[in-house]
Amino acid sequence: MTSRLQECIQNREHYIAQLCTMRDTTLARKIDLIQQQIEMAHEQKNDEALELLLEWERQVIAARLKKQDEKIADALSDIELEVVGENTNNGGRAVTPLEDSIEIEAMQRLSDERKKALTPIEPAGENTMQGHEENIDIEPEKPKDEQLKLF
Repeated sequence: MTSRLQECIQNREHYIAQLCTMRDTTLARKIDLIQQQIEMAHEQKNDEALELLLEWERQVIAARLKKQDEKIADALSDIELEVVGENTNNGGRAVTPLEDSIEIEAMQRLSDERKKALTPIEPAGENTMQGHEENIDIEPEKPKDEQLKLF
């Protein structure tokens, strides 16, 4: 008995439990594929592969029977989970594509506002007020007598 066959037999219940979560059509295809491989192994007189394939076939058949008897539901694939909205990133609440796009836009606006707040302000000087002199009518302050005494 090969080590792969021994491992397969030792972990039989675990493998059957995993197989039970698959769709029945997937299990049927697995059985068809294994049967084709069994025929090839038989033609090539590969007894070790034949034993392993026969054990795999028994496990897949056992999983189909258990699935039917116990009415075990199929596990959803990642794509199916995404379609039904099971994948969440909002505190356990399902996120629709519209909600996701609104959230992205809000994050973008927040990021833009932060960038504006963090941009350095140009130092006040002659160049910063060019073109604005005509709008500003400020008379220079007249020196106070107290300030003139200091000189």
